Parts: sequence; structure tokens; C-alpha cells
Amino acid sequence: MYQKEKTQLDEILSPISDHILKTNEKLLENLSKENQTIREIAKYAVFSNGKRLRPAFVFLFAKMVNSDITYKHYLLAQVTELIHVASTIHDDVVDNSPTRHHQPSVFKQWGIKEAIISGDFLLAKAMTLLSQIENSKLISMFSKITEELCSGELQQLMQTNNNPTLDEIIEKSKRKTAMLYIAAAKGSLFVSGADKEALSKAEEYAKNFGIAYQITDDLLAYKDDYEEKSQFSDFENKIFTPVSFFACEENPKIMLMTSYEEFQNEIKKTNALEKTNLLASQYINRAIDSLSFFEDNIAKQTIINLTNYIKERTI
Repeated sequence: MYQKEKTQLDEILSPISDHILKTNEKLLENLSKENQTIREIAKYAVFSNGKRLRPAFVFLFAKMVNSDITYKHYLLAQVTELIHVASTIHDDVVDNSPTRHHQPSVFKQWGIKEAIISGDFLLAKAMTLLSQIENSKLISMFSKITEELCSGELQQLMQTNNNPTLDEIIEKSKRKTAMLYIAAAKGSLFVSGADKEALSKAEEYAKNFGIAYQITDDLLAYKDDYEEKSQFSDFENKIFTPVSFFACEENPKIMLMTSYEEFQNEIKKTNALEKTNLLASQYINRAIDSLSFFEDNIAKQTIINLTNYIKERTI
């Protein structure tokens, strides 16, 4: 299923495929300068079938406001991807996840210490590239983003077995997932010279997109042909998602189950999947509505197609 999803995304993002390819080349060039161990781990993590959605945001939002693509956009695209990959390396350690994109996770391949250090290295590399844009406001924005990512991970750990509210679960999704999409969209418009209202609408879109993406990612775990790591790790770590939240409203004992198969079967007996689908649709609609501020062009339509795809992949 993952390869099918990747192919569909490649088709949707075809208007900016050249920019994504060039970003990959620049990432490879920058990571090739390090010592052998760091180089090997970093390349493995960065080029293990990632979707490049955050770099796509950088280019699509720039083109939506008819900006030329400059070296600053390419730096920003690399920064967003490196921060994302670093966060996934650390997430896999915390969640004890053996795979990422159907390949062994970094800590399973090299070890926990190596994974933590390589994740830290990618964050440092991202900040080094960001500094080359030479804009203190942008650096401040991304510093806040990395802060929020860490806060989101800690919030998730604190919510384990603590019966969080739906608002708390959504806030965690905003911090862990949406904030980096916000940084990609706002950062792109910032270096493109867009005005404050455009920046505000971009943030509104990216926040709703990111939350919807995380919700649909949680839903994918309940598709019979889906085998990504979230299918088991959330259950094993007793992490609440909108699906398990809605299920617990009907069956409060569902998170106490020890068998994953039994857990899945009980989930499907409730209305949790339908309620979660509805919740995702609400955030997707909010995201698309916020794009009405921008003039119609190919980039805007591509963003809309991408947003609709996020919903369609759960069907």
C-alpha cells in the first residue's frame, strides 16, 4: 500500500517535481561532507522513501503567490525535511518502533545511542542551513517550531493511560505534526515577501492540514492492507488517538486490552472510525476554505488536490 500511496503523491506533486529532485540533490551534497558513520546513518534516514511533503509546501506556497524560486527556498526545503527526519528518528526510539517506511528504523539498524546522536546531528545541520538565509525572524520561527515538536512528544508521553480530552489529543497533533507544516508554509511566504494576511492564511491552512494529516494517519492503522509502524506502536504504548478516544466513549475498557487483534476488532464494533473520519473531514474543509484568500493558479490547485488526497487515502 505504501508504494501505491507514494506513486499517487508523486502524480499530485508533479508540477514541482524538478524542485523536489533538486532538493534531494542538495541534501545529498550537504550530507556527503560528514564523517563516514554520520554520513551513512544520515543518508539512510533522509533517503528512506520519505514523501517530501514539507519541502513540497515550501515550493507550492511560493508558487501560489507567484514568487520566483530562489536559493532561500531550497535552503528552507532542506531545513524542513531535516527537522522532520530528525524528529522521526527520535520518535522511533521513544516508541520502540522497529520500522519506518517499511525499512528498519535507525535505532534498530544502528542502535539507540547512534539514533539519538544522528537525530541531534540532523537538527544541528538544519540550523546551520537555516542560518545561511540570514534572517533572525525566520530563525526565531524555527526555534519555536523545534520547541513545540519536543513539547508535543512530551505531551504524548504524559497522556499515556491518562484519558486525555479530545482537545488535548488535537493539541498534541498540532505540536507534533502541524507545526512543521506551518513553518514550511509561512517560511516560504516569508522569504517570498508575502504580506501579513497571506502569512496568517498560510498558517491557518497548514495547521488544519497537519492536524487532518495526523488524524488520517491514525485511521490508516485500521485498514486491512496497511502495515506502517503506527499500526502497533500506539496500541503497545497506550497512546490515545481520536480513534481510541471515540472508542472509549462507547467502551471504556478498550484501552485495557492486551491483544492487538482483539483491540482492533472491538474498535470496529464502535462508531469510532466513522466519528474520526468526520473529524478529519472538518479539518480538511477548514484547510481548503482558508485557501480562498489566494488567487487561483496551478500551485493552489495542487495544494487543494494534495489536501483532498489526505482524506481519500483512508477510504
